[in-house]
Amino acid sequence: TISSAYKYGAAWNGSMWLAGGDTAPTQIIYSAQGLPEQFPAFNTFDVGVRDGGHITALFPYYDVLLVFRERAIDAVFTNGNGDGYTCTTVNQTIGTTASGTIKLIPGVGVMFLNIDGFFLITGGMRGGATITVEQVSARFEKEMARLSKNALPRATATYSDREKEYWCHFPVDGQTENTHGVGFNTVTNEWAFRSSDIEGTVYDWRFTQLA
Repeated sequence: TISSAYKYGAAWNGSMWLAGGDTAPTQIIYSAQGLPEQFPAFNTFDVGVRDGGHITALFPYYDVLLVFRERAIDAVFTNGNGDGYTCTTVNQTIGTTASGTIKLIPGVGVMFLNIDGFFLITGGMRGGATITVEQVSARFEKEMARLSKNALPRATATYSDREKEYWCHFPVDGQTENTHGVGFNTVTNEWAFRSSDIEGTVYDWRFTQLA
């Protein structure tokens, strides 16, 4: 019997992966391949043996499963023999609580928001490659300093393939609703602000979910 308290889930490499939640904040379990309802007893990882806090998201990224935590990012990948998995830390200092902002930008990487701004994950684990995590919002640090850090789990984002843009809305200035936003155009590599108080005019926009 599998606990219903797991908070995050993802389908990756033919298995169902479950993680986090109040009763198992650092535990990951995974099903047998092709059998999403069967979870063998030893198909589990516990990332709590390393610093980084609780799990905040599971995110498939090509040949790895990214495990986001409050202050770190781990990755699960198949071992060299292809008959098991390895879980390792790819960044020990950068994580996120804004689970709804983690989005894949095709041909670019995985972008997400955390308390310090926007970050981009690129690379992989095959052929000697490494996963890198770099900040991409240094040009507007003043805006990022306004983030309502305790309300970041409410932030939301999506990627528009038609517009080739990553859109994100988030709370600022101690507010708990997503009144501010930015868009990143992957063609021009430019950012655009979407503010609720542009030129002194206050718009009653409260985005709860972008899709």
